[in-house]
Amino acid sequence: MIGPETTKKMAKFNPSILLLLVIAGFGAAIFFVRPQILSAQENINDISEGSTGDSVVFNVARGDSLKNIAHELKKQGLIANELLFRIYVFVKGVSGSLQAGDYSLNAAMSFSDIVGKLRSGDTIKIGATIFEGFDIDQVEATLNARFNDPKICGENCGKKIVLSYFKTKDFKNRFSFLKDAPDDASLEGYLFPDTYKFTFVDDHDSVAREMLKTFEANLSTDILDEIKRQGKTVYEVVTMASLVEKEVRGASDKRMVAGIMMNRLAAGMPLQIDATLAYITDKRTTRFTIDDTKIDSPYNTYVYRGLPKGPICNPGLESILAVVYPKKSDYYFYLSASDGRTIFSKNFQDHLVAKRNYLK
Repeated sequence: MIGPETTKKMAKFNPSILLLLVIAGFGAAIFFVRPQILSAQENINDISEGSTGDSVVFNVARGDSLKNIAHELKKQGLIANELLFRIYVFVKGVSGSLQAGDYSLNAAMSFSDIVGKLRSGDTIKIGATIFEGFDIDQVEATLNARFNDPKICGENCGKKIVLSYFKTKDFKNRFSFLKDAPDDASLEGYLFPDTYKFTFVDDHDSVAREMLKTFEANLSTDILDEIKRQGKTVYEVVTMASLVEKEVRGASDKRMVAGIMMNRLAAGMPLQIDATLAYITDKRTTRFTIDDTKIDSPYNTYVYRGLPKGPICNPGLESILAVVYPKKSDYYFYLSASDGRTIFSKNFQDHLVAKRNYLK
């Protein structure tokens, strides 16, 4: 029986002390249970029997709570018990270090495996190789094929990357090398060929910025200084480099052809680059008709003298360097022989002879 004195003592009991006792009790419980929880989940799968090890794309959105992550893991069949997963993460003390992104997970993974993955930020990478000479349509096709590969995207398929929507003016405030390009020019020429690693959170803007950053990284201060010293613009160099990229292969031939183009420009001769006809007509061929050469287009180097309106593809560093450091010569003509060699000629008569001898 509780007497008056006991009642008075209880009435004076500090609530803060009571709260501390409750917390201490909970902590003690966790201390004794913790080894069992960790040992139970570090190396075994918390999976119902019959589950498969097929990988799925699991998304952790920025700001996702542990409760929501656990719920989605359970919903996708990656764990069998939400509460145990939450307790495991709480006991490990890592609830605040789960990173946003898309992850490749499977139902055969233990709690330890899943948590380790989500903490590492080892998100799914979408590898895409953009080759030298790809035009903007080919770049888009390559990116969209990779972003929508069922083996990679899972339920995230359906994204479309469109780079042709952008104009150089959209990025001039970030990339100084674009300042001499016309505001309404596309990004053709600046989508630098390389192997990229994107993620599912990337979109048109972030993909474009990454490719422009790669262009910027490859255009060294020495190259920019030399372009300026020659009185050229980056836009002019990239435009000519795109022609060189499409016309010949090999650093030596590229430097020679770049020199020939400059000779023709200096002499007021039309460049007459077949690759510009391919760009206009979208024909994947080296054989063009007389009518093709007469198409009225600012890209047609048969009709208009000087450089075309802009780049016709995205050149690699080798082609850019060939234009910045061309090979000087007395040649004004060249052709690509059937055996792959590039034949150079000083005048039109020699060029006609070369065509008879090497184009069979």
